[in-house]
Amino acid sequence: MRSPTIVALFAFSLSLQGQNTIRLQNPSFEDKIKCCDPPTGWYNCGPSDESPTDIQPGMFKVTLPAFDGDTYLSMVVRDNSTVEAIGQRLPEPLQIGSQYLLRVQLARSDIFLSLSRTSGDEANYSTPVMLRVWGGSHSVCDKKELLGQTPLITATRWLDYELVLEPQEADYTYLILEAYYSTKTPKELHYNGNLLVDNLSLQLLEN
Repeated sequence: MRSPTIVALFAFSLSLQGQNTIRLQNPSFEDKIKCCDPPTGWYNCGPSDESPTDIQPGMFKVTLPAFDGDTYLSMVVRDNSTVEAIGQRLPEPLQIGSQYLLRVQLARSDIFLSLSRTSGDEANYSTPVMLRVWGGSHSVCDKKELLGQTPLITATRWLDYELVLEPQEADYTYLILEAYYSTKTPKELHYNGNLLVDNLSLQLLEN
């Protein structure tokens, strides 16, 4: 798999003229605050033997208010090398060779208390992680091509991030969001961390 084209800069500026919005289902992750259930319009793409994502704030001692609306998504990575992810079918495919602007608000909670999957003891899932964005062709959780990834999210307040997604291998019917470790971390040192996600948007960039 080729290296993804990545553009992820705070306050990154692009001209918004001539763009077409792709209408995602529930892009602000609005739902009842709850543990272990993906938000309406999204599907769990994590391991079947691990708990899914959560709707925040209020679970696991997370208190940051939503950036948009009332609720937002939280995803974790674990010290047993499992990660959380969600996906959905797009209303129109991401086409090979085209460019798309994905914009999202991201943050980290400095307190996220849950059980360690390795020790069985309570742990603080506070280590920074990144957001990875995949395109899929055959099913809602088909991670076919890594289209972009952010830096590690360290801030405990909402910051705006932008990724330019450019499919190179195929047209993609599905979009998958995944929390992931620092790419410099070997598998034997995988850790507990969290990522907070709100106010997602996706637009076609016209040439």
